[in-house]
Amino acid sequence: MSHKDKVTAWLHNAPEVDIRVGKFTLKYRYGYDRDWGAAWVCWSNPDWEDTPEEQYFEEVCDAMRTWHSEISFIDELLEAMKKKPFEGESE
Repeated sequence: MSHKDKVTAWLHNAPEVDIRVGKFTLKYRYGYDRDWGAAWVCWSNPDWEDTPEEQYFEEVCDAMRTWHSEISFIDELLEAMKKKPFEGESE
């Protein structure tokens, strides 16, 4: 197996997680971000911006001590969301 094939296989096996916030589901995958290098990268719905869900999520993330470039980010994010659940939903 070539090194290229090994990297491709590793990328296809990278961890993924869906995080539900109100009516939105954020898809995170561990991969490479152009600004941060290896990190949890999020793909969100374009309708996500400027919603109560986004505001809630930003508040939770801002209060955390970890950042998406740390491998423990998702675990700590889920724990923070349990402690302060989202109340309400955009229409």
